[in-house]
Amino acid sequence: MPIKQPIESVVNQLSEKPQFIFASAAELNDLLDNNKKFPVVGLVAETAINLTYGLSHSVHNEVPVFLYFLYKAEHNRDRTADQEILVHRALALCKEFMLKLSQHRGDNDGRFFRIKAGQQVEFKTIYHLNTFDTLTAGGYITLTLQTLYHETL
Repeated sequence: MPIKQPIESVVNQLSEKPQFIFASAAELNDLLDNNKKFPVVGLVAETAINLTYGLSHSVHNEVPVFLYFLYKAEHNRDRTADQEILVHRALALCKEFMLKLSQHRGDNDGRFFRIKAGQQVEFKTIYHLNTFDTLTAGGYITLTLQTLYHETL
C-alpha cells in the first residue's frame, strides 16, 4: 500500500482538522501558494523506499517520511510573538500526529507501522517560511516508518 493513504488517514483524525497536501517539494510550493485553508500538514513524496529481508521469506518496506506542519503567518519578520505561538501549535499538532500514527490500524486490523520506543524525531522549527510565497510558520520532521504488512514471496 502506498504511504500516502495511512498518513492522510491519520492527518484526518487530528483535532484541528488540518488540510492534507501530498506533493513533491516543488509541487508543495505551488499548492501552498494557492491554499486558503490552514493549518496544513504537507507530506513530501518519498524519493526512496528501503527494502530489508525479514523472516519467513518476507521483505519489509522502510519509508523515509518528510512532513511539514504549517500555519499561516502574518509577518515577514523572524521570531515574532505570533510566530512563536504558531510554532508551538505546530509542535502540538505534530505530537498528536505521532501518537495517532503509532496507533493507526491497517486493513488487517493490526498496527500499520512499527514505531520503535525511544525513536527520536527532531521537530525543526520554521519561524517564517517564504519559500512557498505564502508566509507560514511551524515546523517539519523526518522519520523512517517500517510497514508491518508486507507481501510474502
